[in-house]
Amino acid sequence: MASTQNAADHGATAPADSPFKELFARKTTVRPANLPETEVPLTGRTVGYSRVSRTDQNLDRQIDALRDAGCTDFYSDRYSGASLKRPQFQKMCYSLQPGDTVIVTHLDRLGRSVIDTLRITNAFAEHGVRFVVLNLGMDTATSQGKLMLIMLAALAELERDFLIERTQAGLAAARARGRTGGRKEAVTREKARLLIKWRLEKAESVETAAAIAKVAPRTAYRFFADKREADERGDNAFYDKYRLPRDGSSGLDRDPADDAEVVDLDGDLDDRDYEAS
Repeated sequence: MASTQNAADHGATAPADSPFKELFARKTTVRPANLPETEVPLTGRTVGYSRVSRTDQNLDRQIDALRDAGCTDFYSDRYSGASLKRPQFQKMCYSLQPGDTVIVTHLDRLGRSVIDTLRITNAFAEHGVRFVVLNLGMDTATSQGKLMLIMLAALAELERDFLIERTQAGLAAARARGRTGGRKEAVTREKARLLIKWRLEKAESVETAAAIAKVAPRTAYRFFADKREADERGDNAFYDKYRLPRDGSSGLDRDPADDAEVVDLDGDLDDRDYEAS
């Protein structure tokens, strides 16, 4: 049986009792393999898996090597190794039974990340599936193969530590440059002052005040609701957030119409405020 799919195809649906469902969940941690108490006899299929990243690359050399190694069933993807959710890879995993053997020509055909590769090999081991890498001479049914899995686990832990270290260093560098991350505030200090000036001091409608401040009406209604709740609690944090006078005024000494252009209510508004709530 030979199966080939590319990036446009859809992945297989997981059987309800598949032990590989956890493998394709969005996780970045690696837990120790929960190995079977007794060794599973290798009496099942010999499955070959091959992969290339681009549709213009050829799979023939990998498939020939897998056939020479004794594979009878073949699964092939034209898909990036950065993703575990490769259509034929998922289909292969969901078809595996204890006692089956999976063979690849090179370890990076299984996955590009050390962490992902370890998660895959752990899932094979837990399900009683033998795993063979031809160019490394790696076979998890042997003592040497099991040792290589232990080394792979150590490399995965090291890669995870490096990832955390790089992430923390990047965040620290961004904070040092004044970038704190997260979504940009829809209402700035100047927009808050305009909302208060035109709604509370000039008694215009919320829609008009929103148009002048260039925010969506929904944002303006939320702004005034937050202000009302803060006033009822006697909480000055609302005014401190926008650096507003605590007497509830806008703090604008001149008519903001000189600076703010009144725009059409259907135009020039921040698209963020129209996201579904």
